[in-house]
Amino acid sequence: MRQSYGLMVNYLYKLDEIESNHEAYAREGKVAMSGAVRRLLKLR
Repeated sequence: MRQSYGLMVNYLYKLDEIESNHEAYAREGKVAMSGAVRRLLKLR
């Protein structure tokens, strides 16, 4: 585990956010994620 840098993710699709999340990714490369995942990745 220390060397694998593996991460298992469960997805929760919020139907009212799918379109805006897609557009944000397509235009800016921005990936939608929860605050908990963001903290794990240390992206702020």
